[in-house]
Amino acid sequence: MELKSNKEADYRFQYMDNDNRLIYRWDSAPHHKEVSTFPYHMHTGSGVKESEKTNTTAVLNIVTENVIKNLKF
Repeated sequence: MELKSNKEADYRFQYMDNDNRLIYRWDSAPHHKEVSTFPYHMHTGSGVKESEKTNTTAVLNIVTENVIKNLKF
């Protein structure tokens, strides 16, 4: 992560499947001004969605829940 001068950190968290297909990507890159949570947003397989500012813990919780939900015994 690169720190901005105002101590705000840019972030990019990417979650992909075993075939390297995007599941989710959260980021703060300022390129989706149409999203009401700008610059914070989430990419999915079907496009860009609103997303509040996030952090590593929140992302890992979502990934963990998704992995557990999809476990096959």
